[in-house]
Amino acid sequence: MNHESRRNFLKATSLISGIGFSSFAQNPTVIFPIESQNGKLFITSHEKGQVIKPLDVVTITTTEAGYFFIRDGRFRMYRKGEGKVNSITFRAGGALGNHFCEIRNSNGDRIDSIYFSVNCQTEIVDSSGIYKELLQTLHWSMIGEFGEMSAYRLNGRIYKVFVGWLRDHTHTMKAMKYFNPNLKDGFDLYANNQREDGMIWDNIYPRTKEPNWWDSVLTKDNFIKKVENGTYELKRQPVEADVEYLFVQCLYEAWKATGDNAWMRENLDFAIKALKYLTTDTYRWSQKYQLVKRAFTIDTWNFKHEFDTKATNDANMLINEKTDFGIMFGDNNGLISAYRMLAEMLLVSGRKDEANYFKQEAKNIQDRLDKLAWNGQHYVHFVPEDPQFFQKRNIGKTKPNEQLSLSNAYALNRGITHLQALGILNEYQKLRGEMPKTSVAEWYNIYPPFEQGFQKDAEKWEYMNGGVSTVVAGELAHGAFQHGYESYGVDILNRTLTLARKHNDYLHATYKGAITESPIGNFTPISLAKSANANFSGKNNQGVPGWNGDGEENDASNIPLGQHLFLGIPFQITDSLDNSDKGCIVLSDDIEQDYQISTALLVSKKATTIYILHAQSKGDMIGMLTIRYGDGSTFTDYIFGDKIGNWWFPQDKDNFKVAWFGKNKKSPFVGLGITQIVNPNPDKMILSIEFFGMKNSKSRWMIAGVTLGDSVIELKGKDTSKDDLSFGIPDRWGASAVTYALLEGLAGVKDAATMFERVKLSPRWEATGEKEVSVTVKYEASGGYITYQYKYSDNKMVIFYTSTGTLADLEILLPQNKKPNTLRVNGNSKSFLINKIEKSEYLTFSVDSLGVNKIDIDF
Repeated sequence: MNHESRRNFLKATSLISGIGFSSFAQNPTVIFPIESQNGKLFITSHEKGQVIKPLDVVTITTTEAGYFFIRDGRFRMYRKGEGKVNSITFRAGGALGNHFCEIRNSNGDRIDSIYFSVNCQTEIVDSSGIYKELLQTLHWSMIGEFGEMSAYRLNGRIYKVFVGWLRDHTHTMKAMKYFNPNLKDGFDLYANNQREDGMIWDNIYPRTKEPNWWDSVLTKDNFIKKVENGTYELKRQPVEADVEYLFVQCLYEAWKATGDNAWMRENLDFAIKALKYLTTDTYRWSQKYQLVKRAFTIDTWNFKHEFDTKATNDANMLINEKTDFGIMFGDNNGLISAYRMLAEMLLVSGRKDEANYFKQEAKNIQDRLDKLAWNGQHYVHFVPEDPQFFQKRNIGKTKPNEQLSLSNAYALNRGITHLQALGILNEYQKLRGEMPKTSVAEWYNIYPPFEQGFQKDAEKWEYMNGGVSTVVAGELAHGAFQHGYESYGVDILNRTLTLARKHNDYLHATYKGAITESPIGNFTPISLAKSANANFSGKNNQGVPGWNGDGEENDASNIPLGQHLFLGIPFQITDSLDNSDKGCIVLSDDIEQDYQISTALLVSKKATTIYILHAQSKGDMIGMLTIRYGDGSTFTDYIFGDKIGNWWFPQDKDNFKVAWFGKNKKSPFVGLGITQIVNPNPDKMILSIEFFGMKNSKSRWMIAGVTLGDSVIELKGKDTSKDDLSFGIPDRWGASAVTYALLEGLAGVKDAATMFERVKLSPRWEATGEKEVSVTVKYEASGGYITYQYKYSDNKMVIFYTSTGTLADLEILLPQNKKPNTLRVNGNSKSFLINKIEKSEYLTFSVDSLGVNKIDIDF
């Protein structure tokens, strides 16, 4: 290329992308193709202004025959024309950005040149559409709960993070690195505020300058820090022992995606300092076992057993010098993984001796951990330092040595042996056959759950205490793909899509481990006849007000009278014709409508629960209920928010379930719901229940029935679509884990260097039955990517691929009972090996070639 052509190329690059390829990859907003310089070259395969994707077939024609040369976004030539021709057709490949086509004559002089943009985004296009849908659903689930990012301003710098908790941010980044370019800020935020001894803060929250509860419990051991003149607070949940290794993972993930070696090198000492704190601090390191320790929590979560909580004045995340510690294996698997990540970064940075040290330390810790906590099938959840530990704590009939907990799924992907991985995978498959029939899946955070000791923060079958999590699903599926259980990995992914479809194409993170049937209690309906003050019609009748004062057309005359079951609970609905036109209670301060503002219902019975069949109109804060006991004491509960619903178009809430609906002349959908009030003194005689409306308000509290119960039940509305949902884990964390399994496991794309300069490609589509799939995985931070097209039919497999780099290590899952006869790479025969993992066979070989590569396998 002559100097003029190169200057033109660089000029166009500068004008288009500002600072070259990387910037363009993040901001593909430039209109291409540009007109050729001399008007002799034309891109005929694409519309003017259309961005070309990698592997797109591109045709460029010329009005003057010549020799074609095609260069990628890094100005590397990846395609030449064959002789002197009038056109060239090729597949776009190589680095993203501004590609350059030049045509020369026989003397080597330039005839003309033209530029075109090549860009892409992470996506899957499969023949069935299943995995395209799954990836789109997962992406939405990662950003749909709280938005894509949060921002914090400290010392003049704005930090953008996926979540304000480092833990959640790091786990989310595992997949969001393929969709969002802001990856360094999360690490920088916590590195720039690292505590002097190396400790890493857990989270950042806005605060006021006045002292708060966190100040009172975290100041003593320096687990809270005010920053930005008291605008924010940085906190450490003292019980947590995973933050430092996740800090290292955060650095590693950002480095891999950005390829910013200089930034990584600048931050290595922050990472080393953090891990030194974790392995030396008296609250973190077990001298007895030479492993990371923590207080007794459920796996990696931050609330303790009630016995240990009482020892810290009911602050369930605190630890102190009296805390009984033990080994939670997941903290140590995480440390081992962090050591290996750190060793890789140190080696790239030329610090070989330190890299070797951390590699050896990883092995040493793995040996100690396996000796202590591996039981032959999985890791034991918690190994206490005190041999009498469990004798002091009430955990019911739970057998802690048999519990299978969340970090076993993580361990699959943190470098354990193949035999260990098989043990864990088999345990989860076995669990699928033993789990409660109402469970959505075997992906338990812990199983069996604790019978006692953690009810305050997580009842049995909820959240961490026996809840089912897509975090486990993703890690389990990824591990299955790595260890020869491909069909199990596919099955998990397919079931996550089924779950998401059930919930409006959105994948929640946590589900109930069992949906328990409401206990069959004893119910006692209470007649409202003596307390009723209104009728179900809409009109005022001789001083008896109507249902809600809106006239006859907005009535409740369709409500069934007499004793009826509503959501399985009996209520006695008073017939106003038999009771002086009074059938219900309506409380309001609207005296113009002759309403009362209060009334009392005589009871003279004991009860555990009170059920109210009711609705509200014209207000938010509706009133209060007071239980008056025989000993003169009282209990008051306020009725608002999730304890009451609208008369028009009522919706289920946490403690208000729509139990009856009908219509009237004003609304096609009116209804009543049931609220459960739990009596805190079930052993006391209830003399009366007093109901009070809101003063100085036109709101109406309409009560159609009241029933007493002898047990607390789980209220279930007519809409049962959300009955399987639990709480506690951000949805983006779970969706990220499943995305990781989909892209790196099933699609088989792994970065073997940074920015996909070297890629490990292991497509496993044979396990799905898909015959034709296109996959692109891209780092938005750097534009590093890989795109491939997979097709299998008639005993022939064809794969086209292209990437940022030139090096690729391929391991292709072969069809069952099919032996490859020949392998050709770009038309040339290639030797290969067959690698067997359990019953699966992979064809393995390596390629070093720029641009587009074609793989042909004949069976």
